Amino acid sequence: MVRTRRPHRRHRHRRWHRRGGGDRGAVELAVVVPVLLLLVFGAVNVAWWYHARNVALAAARAGAEAGRLSGATPAQGAAAAMAFAVRAGAGVLGVPATSTAGSSPGTVCVTVTGVAPLMVPLVPDLHVGQRSCAPVEVFTR
Repeated sequence: MVRTRRPHRRHRHRRWHRRGGGDRGAVELAVVVPVLLLLVFGAVNVAWWYHARNVALAAARAGAEAGRLSGATPAQGAAAAMAFAVRAGAGVLGVPATSTAGSSPGTVCVTVTGVAPLMVPLVPDLHVGQRSCAPVEVFTR
């Protein structure tokens, strides 16, 4: 049986490298990596904004529930919402603010607003605001 030698693949690689194709991967990587990082940080920013929105809604609901109790005032609801936002959303809402605008003698409305800080410095901060309204408890005999 006669053995034949296989041609070395090394020669083919050298010819390809001589044609200038060896730097193509570095250029593609330099283009793809920043785009990929921008997509990843964008996804994290959207998730952070969504979390801040949920914290603001939970704080507004807690404030509406506290303010709707029989004998409670809307200001007590706003205070409860602020306490919840500070406790549960430490750093998520920036400096939260509460408002009871839109409340009436039969309804308590609490609005919680804040700013969701972002990781990408080029994008402006996103403002978050959520409102919750609830009827005031009235006991009848």
